[in-house]
Amino acid sequence: MLVSVFISCRNDFYRINVTNLTFAFIKMLLLTCTGVNNIPYIVAVRRHPLNMLWAVMVASLANNALCTREPRPGMVTSGPPPPHYPQCRPPPAACTPLYGNNNDTDADTFYKYNVNGNIFTISYNNINKELDLTCPLILSQEKLDDSLPSFRRVVVIPAVYIDSCERADTSYVALLASLNVTGYRKLTLHISQRPVSPLNSLKFVGLNLTYLYIRGSLNEITYLSDDFLEPLKNLTKLHLIRNLSVPPLPPSNRLETVITFDGISRDVWGGCEQLLVLNTSSWGWNTSTGSPPPGWLSDCPKLIELRLRSPKLGPRPEEALAKALVGLKALEVLEISRSHIESLPSDFFINSTNLTSLDLSVNRLIYLPSTLLQPAATKLTTLLLYSNLQLPDLCDYDHHDDGDDSDILSDVFAATSVLRLPVLQQLSLSATNATRICPSWSRDLPALTRLELTGNSIHKLRFEDIKWLGARYSELHLTGNRLQSIDYYMEDYLQIIQGHCTKFGLAVYISRPLACDCHSYWFARTVAECPDHLTWRRPLRCSSGASVAAVPPASMVCPRYPDECAAGCTCYWRERPDATIANCSDLVGGRLPLIPHLHELNAAANQIESLENFPATLIYADLQYNRLQLISPEAAATLFSVPHRRLLLAGNPILCDCENKALIDKLQLHRQQVEDYHEMKCVDGRVLSSVLIEDLCALSKTLVLVYSLSPLAVLLILALISFGYFSRHQQLIKIFFYAHGWCLCLISEGDLDRNKKYDAFVSYSHVDEHFVFEHLVPQLEGEPHRFKLCIDTRDWVVGEWIPVQVALSVEESRRTIILLSCNFLDSVWGRLEFRTAHKSAMRENRSRVIIVLLEDVGNHQNLDKELKAYLSTNTYVKWGDPHFWEKLRNALPRRSNEAEAHRAGEEVAYELQRMTERRLPAITAPTASVDF
Repeated sequence: MLVSVFISCRNDFYRINVTNLTFAFIKMLLLTCTGVNNIPYIVAVRRHPLNMLWAVMVASLANNALCTREPRPGMVTSGPPPPHYPQCRPPPAACTPLYGNNNDTDADTFYKYNVNGNIFTISYNNINKELDLTCPLILSQEKLDDSLPSFRRVVVIPAVYIDSCERADTSYVALLASLNVTGYRKLTLHISQRPVSPLNSLKFVGLNLTYLYIRGSLNEITYLSDDFLEPLKNLTKLHLIRNLSVPPLPPSNRLETVITFDGISRDVWGGCEQLLVLNTSSWGWNTSTGSPPPGWLSDCPKLIELRLRSPKLGPRPEEALAKALVGLKALEVLEISRSHIESLPSDFFINSTNLTSLDLSVNRLIYLPSTLLQPAATKLTTLLLYSNLQLPDLCDYDHHDDGDDSDILSDVFAATSVLRLPVLQQLSLSATNATRICPSWSRDLPALTRLELTGNSIHKLRFEDIKWLGARYSELHLTGNRLQSIDYYMEDYLQIIQGHCTKFGLAVYISRPLACDCHSYWFARTVAECPDHLTWRRPLRCSSGASVAAVPPASMVCPRYPDECAAGCTCYWRERPDATIANCSDLVGGRLPLIPHLHELNAAANQIESLENFPATLIYADLQYNRLQLISPEAAATLFSVPHRRLLLAGNPILCDCENKALIDKLQLHRQQVEDYHEMKCVDGRVLSSVLIEDLCALSKTLVLVYSLSPLAVLLILALISFGYFSRHQQLIKIFFYAHGWCLCLISEGDLDRNKKYDAFVSYSHVDEHFVFEHLVPQLEGEPHRFKLCIDTRDWVVGEWIPVQVALSVEESRRTIILLSCNFLDSVWGRLEFRTAHKSAMRENRSRVIIVLLEDVGNHQNLDKELKAYLSTNTYVKWGDPHFWEKLRNALPRRSNEAEAHRAGEEVAYELQRMTERRLPAITAPTASVDF
């Protein structure tokens, strides 16, 4: 495609047809040839004559605006510049000023001169004291320096930049002296064209530099002679950029910092005894194999920072690097990036015991040996491993919090490092295909404050990770991951709430919205009640686009039993996977649905008429606007059998009569559990809360008098008959009552507990489990006593709800042994087991709880009032007492009672049989009904 470039300047038009030249290059040529800087130009494609006309018009307007014949303010074309600006020397010097910025208020001033037909520019920053010299053509003419402009007085300039002003017979000292410039410590050289000759020591004679920056030509290699640094005795920093061929450093140098980019070394680095920092990028070696020679850094014992970016290390980069690190015992900062390393030997850092920062990013690492970082473990604070795309999760697979696959992964990645770095503060694993935050890091990386995991495959964030990092001010970077949920559990939510919205010092960076389902329920509740417990660098949003704080936690559910839920219902779960939530809109049969583990039921506006078989697991039930009228006393008692159950019952036609008294009584007694109690009405329109229980079964005064006297009369008659009968058959009646168990005062505790399954239920904290199996079980279940104990880990049914298991264990045991310790008091389940056993004993008015005091708990913060009162009013057995086992066995039920009861029963049976054979008329009950 042919392009026309129209240039308009001082009412003259130029058109250049170009195909391959860039427009910027065309402008540069015009600038060089004409000396005019602001040249307006425009481009038009030769497809239509109108395009040509349009191009000419726009160029003409630009000419009038920018290229007027009169000089603009601040621009000069003739006459001397102000005294403090560089000025041309008088004739015969061939120097003509073209223009310059004469604004005294500007920090940067810019001047252009025509020196012997060459454009020479000077840029001077008066504030930073920096001078730039640019020579588009090589200064090769004789006595050219005599024609250069100069400052009228000597100017001290610390930093000088020279672009393409090389001459074979002129040193940089002479060039700058002709400009009246001195005092420079930093020199920057830009070799933009093909160099006349290698840079040698003659070019630098007389310079007293501390910093030298050399930038080579873009297309030609610039050779630095073997002695180019000899005159620079005070040089401490050397910066070499692009297409430079560098010899070994001279032994006498005082260099402390060397930075190189895109060049080659002709041999080892050479004299680097004082070198502290070496930073190379895309650097190679002029050897047959392309690898650095052996011992290429052996003369650098003081090196504390080594950065190798994209080093050209040959076919075996690991070996070249290992040889380089042998003598670098002082090394503190090491970067080996973009070097195509796939693995490192386990002893790679054996001499690098002072490492504080290690960068192995952008490589091809597939694993890290388990002992690789151990030599530097006590000092390493920064570890960068990002963009190693095949690096697996660096987890400790012996840490068995990882699920059922931990053993398999342990075998597969047995050689993988577990990152046990106690002082590490920054870890970067971005773009490493990481799938999680390892559970072992909370133990092995206790000082971590910055964790970078961007661009990975992490799907969830756990509360354990937040708690670990939030123990100090930290940053967690998770942008670019497919994060779906932040997993909190009820215990985590309670910990934050009970800690008055515990503030974690963690700032989290995430980019994707959350799924906002059941997995985020407890997190959403925490955010709703404690929005500032974490710092989020971006607002948290759900996949729907709404803010997490704006979505009700109750709506965050997951499907459950999609194919097995009851007809007319949809099942979900929210707080716990084993707690089912059912939304029922079309129930049939007038009964509650049969759904396993039913926890919450929303069944308003159905046809439910009966509450028989009310699920014991149900915690919330919305039964509004159904057909509940008459409920049996048993069903009414079951309805409120769970203390924290909540109900909605408004809109049901409740019968408020004597027949339904049991339900009315329970409703009034447990009104705090019925959220809409004050909205409930009877079938006759009365408000349920206004109904008096005593009025439900009210009678007339005559019937009341009759009913009141009738029991007294009957009791009197029965008393007389009983007294007479008892006097005559006293012995027989005692035997009969005893055989039928009607007189409980005559029955021993052994008879009461005859059908119980266990002698004792042992309640303990699982931290004290060793005491149970090492001491308690062998002593009590062994010979000669052979007590039968109930142990949760041994005798409980797997999968059953824990509160139900606790109640059944207490009910089926003759005693409950409480192993009281600080661990027990810290256990929520331990305190629940004590309360269950204590209430059962109070209900039977018998002493069934045995306290075994394992340690002193008098000042423990979780010693609640109920347990403290029990300890103060009851005796207990203390571990360590010389008579401990004797006291404990005496407190347990006597097993000999069963044998005595059995013999007594045989004696009673024999007496009854003998009396039956005599056919005593007073005994009317058949012997088959006697319980032997």
